[in-house]
Amino acid sequence: MAESVEFMEQEVDKIKPNTELKVNKTEVADIRGKRSIFETSFGRKMEDLENRSRRNNLVFYGVPEGSRPCEYII
Repeated sequence: MAESVEFMEQEVDKIKPNTELKVNKTEVADIRGKRSIFETSFGRKMEDLENRSRRNNLVFYGVPEGSRPCEYII
């Protein structure tokens, strides 16, 4: 009987860490999902800010506004 109880305790000890890992894996998956959503949102905002900062990068002096000096003359 003592051998049987010892065997069962060993089996439970083997199974217990696997059960804890499964819980942790689901928690990690949830965190990764939330992080992915955050990164996507953050990436879009970052791209928008970069594009807005590029909007006025080119300044041409001496060219009247509205003229098209770069048109090809054929």
